[in-house]
Amino acid sequence: MIHRAALRGRGLGYLVLNASIRWAQLHHRDAAVEPITLVRAANSSDEEWSHELAKLTGFYGRFGFRWRSPPIEAAVRHYPSEPMMVSDLTTVDEATLPLIRRIDMPASLTRILQRLHDGADDRETIKALGIALRDKRERWRIVGYRLNWFGWAVALVIGWVARQAIG
Repeated sequence: MIHRAALRGRGLGYLVLNASIRWAQLHHRDAAVEPITLVRAANSSDEEWSHELAKLTGFYGRFGFRWRSPPIEAAVRHYPSEPMMVSDLTTVDEATLPLIRRIDMPASLTRILQRLHDGADDRETIKALGIALRDKRERWRIVGYRLNWFGWAVALVIGWVARQAIG
């Protein structure tokens, strides 16, 4: 859920769910989907809850989620979605979300979402980045070790020259 009011209603939720669904369909098409449970606040009026329920079921409904009517757990104020598979999920056409491109997201977040969108396996990317970082650290450790020996040699020469100059 997006808490910052200025970012709500711009299609960010659709963008994130679309990327997640595309990734899941690429890598785990036959997996079961964890049900989404809508929870009614204890202090909400029937009118407030009807409005909130319509909003949430409409949003998730565009991705293929469905709820029983009446809900099976209404007594405890939990409304889980129907069981489904990843292959049953649908994505929303982003062309119908004109405000989504007006948000200035940091470049790193954009790249992450693009990789998810393209179906890149982030585990392999993270593993490759870890190996590259370890190699760089090892290279600098060796250079630092050599520089330390060089530093000792320079200090020794400077000390010897100073001793000769003093006397």
